[in-house]
Amino acid sequence: MLKLEKIDIYYSNVQALKAVSLNVNAGEIVTLIGANGAGKSTILKAVSGLIRTKAGSINYFEESIKNMPTENIVAKGISYVPEGRRIFPGLTVFGNLEVATSSWRRFGESFEKDLKNVFKLFPQLKARIDHLGWALSGGEQQMLAIGRGLMARPKLLMLDEPSLGLAPKLVKSVFETIKQINEQGTTILLVEQNAFAALQVADRGYALKNGRIVLSGLIKDLTTNKEVREAFIGG
Repeated sequence: MLKLEKIDIYYSNVQALKAVSLNVNAGEIVTLIGANGAGKSTILKAVSGLIRTKAGSINYFEESIKNMPTENIVAKGISYVPEGRRIFPGLTVFGNLEVATSSWRRFGESFEKDLKNVFKLFPQLKARIDHLGWALSGGEQQMLAIGRGLMARPKLLMLDEPSLGLAPKLVKSVFETIKQINEQGTTILLVEQNAFAALQVADRGYALKNGRIVLSGLIKDLTTNKEVREAFIGG
């Protein structure tokens, strides 16, 4: 579904990614783990067209999307849930969800089925449908951010640090929902600093350090790898 080959990315004169190559197959959950500043979020932004890729290639279903306008990438079926949620605080829950349908919805077309699917995953959002974004708790904002991503009808959903700032009980709930979304047919590329939680739900993973991929493999291999356990999981 998604293939990156030897991509280089710079922030001014600082190289953030160095010849990064990875692939995501349809139906998988693939996770990127690594310390802050390793380049995980930069990969998602590059796929989304939010930052320019200087070298290498990014292909989606064998079509180049490298440096394509973000709205075109979303329309092709790639949705990005950014770190920090980035919901619209002055819009209601309904407004935040509705705005995400712009990539596919013709004027007047119903999105009631999409709303029902989101509310089935996150019943709390239905109860808060008329509440403004700023009035939601951190956990509810994360639910809304993921729900908004799903309203774009993605084939590939990219999640950036979905557990950030959440209580342990909510972290468990978020990852159970991620697994459920995947089981319903959506491929997921997951960036997560909580390596232990990410490795519980993923099929494969890549470990990044200083802008390079240093390890990759099936989850059963990564979770038993001494270097991964010492650097990212502990013990």
